[in-house]
Amino acid sequence: MDKDKIYKQLCSYCNRAERCPMDVIQWLRKKEIEGSDATPFIEKLQEEGLIDENRFIRAFASDKLRFSHWGYYKIRMELLMRNLPEHRVEQITQQVMEDEGEEEILRQLLEKKIRLRLQELEKTEKDFEEEIWKVFDYFANKGFRKRRVIELGKSILKEIEGELRGK
Repeated sequence: MDKDKIYKQLCSYCNRAERCPMDVIQWLRKKEIEGSDATPFIEKLQEEGLIDENRFIRAFASDKLRFSHWGYYKIRMELLMRNLPEHRVEQITQQVMEDEGEEEILRQLLEKKIRLRLQELEKTEKDFEEEIWKVFDYFANKGFRKRRVIELGKSILKEIEGELRGK
């Protein structure tokens, strides 16, 4: 396959979604093009603005937070596994978390999950505290800061308790 044809296919691939250099390398491997041939393609794609690491990190972090409900740590680890520069990953991901309202998203998700779990507990004989800790662990495993999960979770439980007393 000639390089012009490969490059046109790569352009099409990069136009469909944000890509990072690792994505391009993997695409080339699938097409059975040696990794040593990837550098000129990546450089040309970067020159033309078709791939941009900062833009990729920002889009990836935003999408994973909003749609997959991943927290900072899980997003960070996934980006680092793509061989992106650690200082940029940390800086941009932290900024996205602030801009997108990670705290409010976590609060909404926690409240929904806690209320659901409390409804389930009314029907079963399960231990309340154990089940709430499972909720906290669930969000910690999704990459949210465990200390913040626990703080927000306890705050939400107090709010719910206050609502129940008021009825």
